[in-house]
Amino acid sequence: MVRQSAKQLFDFYLNSSIHVALAVTAFTAITMFNLRMEIDYNLLFFVFFSTIIGYNITKYSGSHESGEEPQPLSKSILIFSLICLLPLFYFMYTQSWAVIIVSGLMGLMTVSYSWPVLWRRSNLRDITSLKIFVIAFVWSTVTVVLPLLAKHAAFGINALIEYGQRFVFVLVLTLPFDIRDVRFDTYQLATIPQIIGIKRSRVFGVFLLCLVAAFEFSKTPILIDQALILIGVSIFTGFLVMQSVVQQTQYYASFWVESVPIIWCALLFLI
Repeated sequence: MVRQSAKQLFDFYLNSSIHVALAVTAFTAITMFNLRMEIDYNLLFFVFFSTIIGYNITKYSGSHESGEEPQPLSKSILIFSLICLLPLFYFMYTQSWAVIIVSGLMGLMTVSYSWPVLWRRSNLRDITSLKIFVIAFVWSTVTVVLPLLAKHAAFGINALIEYGQRFVFVLVLTLPFDIRDVRFDTYQLATIPQIIGIKRSRVFGVFLLCLVAAFEFSKTPILIDQALILIGVSIFTGFLVMQSVVQQTQYYASFWVESVPIIWCALLFLI
């Protein structure tokens, strides 16, 4: 009985988008650490609740015209999402107009992932080869650009490197999901595993992680502790990518893979 209740609670944690919201929030905090910015907790809470609302809208109210059935929305997740609107509005009013506008645009792009774009009957997810880049662009913009806008910081060379690293890192994190979804994705999507195969996708992911780690040493000054943590996180992520298969366990991608930025952020907190 206890085990069943624990599983139901854990499933709610995943299905209500709390875990993915923690991952996005962790990436935002990582940017603050890497760019030596003061931790802005108001922005972190704003990103957290925005992600919950955006992802739940995407998951549970997708358009039927896209050919993709939305997941069934439970009453508990609906109530939880409505409750999250209250702190979202509160923390939104603590942000500048620049942060609100950019996050609003990213929110529209997130919703367009499952809803038809205005000038098309298909959604962004159905546009050939665009799926993985939409996710990487939204996550990178939210987690790197928003902290800079919130602090009115200059978009210098270190910030550009951080954005590029984040974009590529998110691309790698999506590979286990694309490998898992090979059975269900139409060939029109042209995901990386569909184009180059699963084995080559794994190797490609490891190669991208090597690039992310290498570019850490292009920043000035080079922060050795942060670089070593990034290398360790990249090795762990590479292991997860190499172990990715089509027939994954239930929580492999949705929990373990999305835990990577949370683990990374926790390590940065400890140094």
